[in-house]
Amino acid sequence: MSRGNQMTRQWKMLQYLLTHRRGAAVQELTALLACQRRTLYRDLEALQEAGFPLLNQRDDTGTVRWKLMDTYTGRLPIPFDIAELAALYFSRDLLKALQGSFFADALDSMFAKIRTTLPDKLADYLEKMAGQVKIGALPGRHLKDVSAIMDRINRAVGENRRLKMQYKALKRTTAAWRRVDPYALWFANGTFYLIAYCHQRQAVRIFALDRILALETIQENFASPKDFDVDEYMQGSFGVFRGKPRRVEIWFAPAVAPLITDTLWHDSQSIREQDDGSIILGLRVAVNPELERWVMGWGAQARAIRPPELAQAIKQQGAAMLAAYWKDKQDPLSPSGGG
Repeated sequence: MSRGNQMTRQWKMLQYLLTHRRGAAVQELTALLACQRRTLYRDLEALQEAGFPLLNQRDDTGTVRWKLMDTYTGRLPIPFDIAELAALYFSRDLLKALQGSFFADALDSMFAKIRTTLPDKLADYLEKMAGQVKIGALPGRHLKDVSAIMDRINRAVGENRRLKMQYKALKRTTAAWRRVDPYALWFANGTFYLIAYCHQRQAVRIFALDRILALETIQENFASPKDFDVDEYMQGSFGVFRGKPRRVEIWFAPAVAPLITDTLWHDSQSIREQDDGSIILGLRVAVNPELERWVMGWGAQARAIRPPELAQAIKQQGAAMLAAYWKDKQDPLSPSGGG
């Protein structure tokens, strides 16, 4: 049996014993793990050697049951049980997206402290267990370029202090100074955004941190609106862009239908299955360029049905893409080009 299967089996057993405090009989565990008795005993021995307080006792019926000691959590110098500790170790890869931010040093310090408080065998076991769950590279921007700005904004949010910033919007050729009341930092699509009240626009706006060219803290305090909620504010968004929520319907071909139905894309989504195996995904979100790019990313396997302006925008983008490939007959990328 591979090392990966062994670690997975042992982790599953630990999870089961943690949620069944009265313990489990050998027959119960072998059935759960689909393994033989001798394999189970080897796993139990390995966990005991790693420092897990496993013991066996006979219950009122005379059945021998294996269990984790009730005092297990209290024996650790930190208030976590093994499931919580393992989850923290597993989360390190997920938190790679924060590398370069002012959170990174604090996270590294936290993991180091957790590591030093554990018995060596237990820490080594968790390291091996974490090695069986790996997270692939996630797209994201280089946060180290905005780390100082993030730190200053975070302090301003906590102190309700106004900011003055030079900001270059995506569709602008020049930057402009804005005075804002920072409400919250928001992480999405691999980078951080500032949600703030813009005095120039007299409305709440979202600002990408990597488009802030200069930032000053103003010696003025502001009162955060008690009725403002970040989750509610972003409820109608699909990604970063906001707007008035609309009823959106997108058809997906049978080949990709399982990928759509198995994923939660938005809290408002609904699925209508079609006789040919295709589906229609319904959403109530803002129609914006980010939604357009997402639909186009599925190629010919997806088609916007409603609203009409979404379908029209995608048609225009598709025509522009086709024109870009066919604009020069001598282009090696064109069907009639060389090579």
